[in-house]
Amino acid sequence: MRDMDGLTGLRQMVSQCSSRAPVAVIGPNCRRQDIRDFLAAGAAGYLTYSLSADALLAAFMLLNVGEQYV
Repeated sequence: MRDMDGLTGLRQMVSQCSSRAPVAVIGPNCRRQDIRDFLAAGAAGYLTYSLSADALLAAFMLLNVGEQYV
């Protein structure tokens, strides 16, 4: 996102969105505290760029039924 970091953008999106659809953050490997911050801000999961197609599909399936994926 331009002009803001991902955590700020996530918080803003969650506060303005009326949908209850799960939101996952995707990025490089992060520090554990950063991932905790994303989850606390409303992310349903954190996915890394290095996930295989099968792992990505499994993550989406978990998120779709209300589970978290980290």
